[in-house]
Amino acid sequence: MNVSCDSCKRDFEIKPKKRKVKMDIEKNYFTCPHCKHVYLLNYTDREARALQRRQSEIISIRSAADKTPEIIQEFGENKIKIAAIFEKLKLVYES
Repeated sequence: MNVSCDSCKRDFEIKPKKRKVKMDIEKNYFTCPHCKHVYLLNYTDREARALQRRQSEIISIRSAADKTPEIIQEFGENKIKIAAIFEKLKLVYES
């Protein structure tokens, strides 16, 4: 996927990177290859990564009959939990 850098305005393809910040905390980001501007995607911890894996499992359910109201509700709850973790970690590691 090509994007335009906010800093240098040049186009480039996103190449996501991951860096361990602390014990189980990972920083997900990409950089502009021209000016090296860093774009933060998120910070994750063990819980967020487990929830993301579960979200992928739910998404991979093909049959509509298998997507019960409980599964759909779980997906929504997980989405909220993941967003809260991302925000909490961002506050800790970006301030």
